[in-house]
Amino acid sequence: MANMNNAERESFASQIAGILKEKATSDALKAKKFDPADLAKEIEDGIKALPDLNAKTVADEAIAQASLAAENAVRDTAYDAASGAVNTVAGLLGKDHALTKKLRGIRGEMNPKKPKKAAPPK
Repeated sequence: MANMNNAERESFASQIAGILKEKATSDALKAKKFDPADLAKEIEDGIKALPDLNAKTVADEAIAQASLAAENAVRDTAYDAASGAVNTVAGLLGKDHALTKKLRGIRGEMNPKKPKKAAPPK
């Protein structure tokens, strides 16, 4: 594929199909017992299918983005509710209660702070 982008690859395929359909090319290949018509048609059919496939890809990407947004919204709502629950427990039992400390410690356990790098020797 020689580092070609999609448009260049499509153009390449189109040019090859066109050359295979030219009378001089066809005659030369037919003289060697090869008719390029089927190959040219296969290439052209592939090229013709691309706009519909691209439209489907764009639509699928939009659906995926909407699904991801919904997933993130549900996750954020659950996280906010959990954070609110921690605050509620702290408000009811006090910040020094064992349950409050346990709940508040969970986030820190999940994402421990990186240790500070030692200062370079002087």
